Amino acid sequence: MKRLLLVAIAAAVAAALTGCVTLFLPSESESAPEIREPQIPAGEPEDWVIVFYESGSDDEAMAAMDALLDTELAADEALVADGLGWIDGNEFGQGSYDLYFIGYDHDEMWAVLEPILATAPLKWTRVEFWDDPDGEATAELTQ
Repeated sequence: MKRLLLVAIAAAVAAALTGCVTLFLPSESESAPEIREPQIPAGEPEDWVIVFYESGSDDEAMAAMDALLDTELAADEALVADGLGWIDGNEFGQGSYDLYFIGYDHDEMWAVLEPILATAPLKWTRVEFWDDPDGEATAELTQ
């Protein structure tokens, strides 16, 4: 009797799982969503956009790191999707939280980053644009 009950339960579970799987498969009339591959330019990226959130204290800079995580991820995703670059990292200290983006054209990168950063929970205080990481900033914005 137990064996028959176990077989019946196994058959019911298999039928339920089979039914669930087919619910998530696209129908023949639906097409799969198109996945857009990023178009990466030839050569090494050399342009940088560095975004500063200067607060004055390390505690506030650390809080900025937590508050800006979703913004950082959205910015990185947008740059990668457009084939312009990616986030290279971040750092905090001396009362500032800084985001480093590397790519192929800092003007095009900023055109993508600016509207994303405008919706962030914190306002940036300064942005630097670099053509060469070993040189000096070629332009700077403040707000």
